[in-house]
Parts: sequence; structure tokens; C-alpha cells
Amino acid sequence: MILKVDTGSGSLELAEAEDFGGLHLEIPAGTAFVSPSLAEALEGVAVIDGDYAWVFSSALERLAGARDADWKASYAAMLAYAYEKGWVRGEPVSLRAHIEHADR
Repeated sequence: MILKVDTGSGSLELAEAEDFGGLHLEIPAGTAFVSPSLAEALEGVAVIDGDYAWVFSSALERLAGARDADWKASYAAMLAYAYEKGWVRGEPVSLRAHIEHADR
């Protein structure tokens, strides 16, 4: 899964929502991890913590839209794996994602 952020428009897109093998946040090239435009775009979706983002599970589910039972089961398995690895934290339930700059 890739959570793509456009800091110019503030829009978010969940790409590759069927890929449960990883999660990363993609931000525009040159965007600093600590910037007002990034923080604003991620409001209610994720928070930046050093070199990682903590993405709210509820936001991923909302951005994924309506999905079938197989998707929901695969997502639950991804969450369980992330819990085992220590990549999930408290309230709201959030998954750790690495941050990458887009090749623009």
C-alpha cells in the first residue's frame, strides 16, 4: 500500500490497496518531513514521527473505500503481522510506515 500525498492540493490517494506486503507514505520530491503543508495534508490521517509516519488504521480503511470480505481478511492479517513486528501503536490504532519522496 502506498499513501500518496499531494501537499499542493492537500489530496490523498491510497494506491496499490491490494498490496498487503508493505506500507509507505509517498510525499512530493523535496518536501521536508516536518513541514506545515505536509502536516495539514495528513491531518486526521497520519502523524510524522522522525523518519516514519504513523498512519491511522481507520484512515486506511476509509481511503480504501468499499471492499469485499477477502480484502478485509487480508487487511486484518496485515494488521496482525504488523502487531507482531511492533509496527502498531495505541489510540488511534496506527501503523508505522516509512516515508519516500516521489520521483517527480
